Amino acid sequence: MRNLKFAIVALVIVLAGVGAWFWWKHQTLYPSTDDAYVSSNLVLIAPLVSGRVEDVAVQEHQFVHAGQTLVTIEPSTYRAQRDAAQAQLDIALQNAGAAGANVQAAQAQVAQAQAALTNAQASFDRTAKLFAAGDFAQVVMDQATAD
Repeated sequence: MRNLKFAIVALVIVLAGVGAWFWWKHQTLYPSTDDAYVSSNLVLIAPLVSGRVEDVAVQEHQFVHAGQTLVTIEPSTYRAQRDAAQAQLDIALQNAGAAGANVQAAQAQVAQAQAALTNAQASFDRTAKLFAAGDFAQVVMDQATAD
């Protein structure tokens, strides 16, 4: 009976040792803890523009290179905005051309007014000489001054 007890205790010790060895191997291959976190390179990606995603060119956890296209955004919204901006530019250019024509018209009016001033000044000078000589009445001199 003593040998049986000794054999059972030895068997329990051997089984405990084998179990401990298997547990240690398992913990080596599959470590676990209640207080751990995974440290990894996490990169957030933000688009320069918003819109509907048309195509995704990569898959999850795929390695990508700098400058590689990740997603394609539907361009119809931006084409419409570009076309609207182009139309506004065309309108602004037409308005600028019209403003240039208005400036030329104003310059022509200034030239016409200067010619009228020169003519009125010459007429006044003649009338003043003739009024001083007594050939014109005061009414004619007043009209030349007003002109």
